[in-house]
Amino acid sequence: MREQFALIRKILIVSVVIIMLMSLLINTDGDLTMAGMTDLINRMINKPIVGTEVAELSKNVNSNLPKDIMIHKVEQPSTQIEYEAEFLDMLDAREFNRSFNYFGKKKNKTFDEDYPVITDALYSISSKHPEYMGYIDELNTTIESNGFLSEVTIVLIPRATSGNNKSIDEMLDAFELQAINVMDKLKNEGKISETQTEKQKARALYTWVVQNTKYKNENSVETSSGYGQIINGEAVCQGYVSSYNYLLRLAGIENVVGISGEVDGQPHIWTEAILDGKRTIIDVTFGDPMPDRGDKVDYKYFDISEIEMRKTHTW
Repeated sequence: MREQFALIRKILIVSVVIIMLMSLLINTDGDLTMAGMTDLINRMINKPIVGTEVAELSKNVNSNLPKDIMIHKVEQPSTQIEYEAEFLDMLDAREFNRSFNYFGKKKNKTFDEDYPVITDALYSISSKHPEYMGYIDELNTTIESNGFLSEVTIVLIPRATSGNNKSIDEMLDAFELQAINVMDKLKNEGKISETQTEKQKARALYTWVVQNTKYKNENSVETSSGYGQIINGEAVCQGYVSSYNYLLRLAGIENVVGISGEVDGQPHIWTEAILDGKRTIIDVTFGDPMPDRGDKVDYKYFDISEIEMRKTHTW
């Protein structure tokens, strides 16, 4: 597969060179100089594989990425949903910067000034899938153009840690491995089984997250991610939801997203899932009484109606 892509790329390079040479001969005022053309060829030859090939090379072969987003993965993203898929794929592959080549001249300035769709995509996917994006604080985007080809580079900037000295790669690896261990343990204990309905599985996982987490009001990558919940047993709402949603997909429940809103004027996030064909609202954080009461679980916010939910939550 990769050899075929390499051959196609070489053919395209030759074609591009011929077109550019003809352009330079016909129009001496062209923006592309011979030096620029040489740089372009070098970029295309040495350009890292991106786009549809990345999925084949991702670090995690058994990816738990949401399929409804990843079907929009393309080589040259341009829409919000395509960039959302790109961000998820970057985190899954443990890549925090990635470049894309686009034909056509673009101004040499920050890319998100021209295309706010990129930053909109980051905010949207951070809400939908905090289990991945909870580790990311913001992004930088830059663009370089030599007259014919523009190279766009996206850099994801991790959130600050509270001093655990672990990289984001290590935290993601630890979170995903422990989530699998938790699921195996629950299956061995008979708390999760193939004979259960989706709602029964979701309730069992709701119970596990509540009983194994203490709310910790700290703004760090640990508390805001699944790592804090599943490794340290401490989290804010984003950490609760990150673990819960990831576990739901491990249990075979595909249609799961985070919903961002407010409670008493403060940012908050909860879960919306399709369980046995029914839209279901779940706030696993609110299922954990404060102060912490050990194994006590409040099921009021499991499968709560939208009317009841809107009495305390706004979105």
